[in-house]
Amino acid sequence: MDTIEQTHPNMKYLEPPLLLKNDSGHFVSVLAGEVFQTVAFGDIDNDGDVDIVVSNVGQRAYLLRNDGGNRRSWLGIQTTGRKSNREGIGCRVRVVSASGLAQYFTVNTAVGYLSASDKRLIAGLGGDSSAKLVESGGRPGLSRDSRTSRLARR
Repeated sequence: MDTIEQTHPNMKYLEPPLLLKNDSGHFVSVLAGEVFQTVAFGDIDNDGDVDIVVSNVGQRAYLLRNDGGNRRSWLGIQTTGRKSNREGIGCRVRVVSASGLAQYFTVNTAVGYLSASDKRLIAGLGGDSSAKLVESGGRPGLSRDSRTSRLARR
């Protein structure tokens, strides 16, 4: 547990949660716990939408499962490296849907204090049933040894 407040009363790590829900065009606060510590993002149930795992100080972690965002087609992408960067961290990926919408991603797991998010990329395809282009490359200044694998398409 973080105890910085005991030695430095003007500093604290504990923060109240801020989670808002869009309720007919107005944002409403949804309180999930008294003290917020960290969150991680990923497609926990492999249905094409991003879920959230929340950790609170002194409490059990819990899952905010997104059940409303998987009604359309999506493409899951897993990057892998061939040599030194086996997980493809830093790999840049461009996905172009069949209708021409381009999306750009950078593989990254770092999101905050004491957490790591899913490194898989989820590209929403909207009304399209497929992507016409998936292009990947390495980080600038490093060898371009990353490649992509398509995980799932709905």
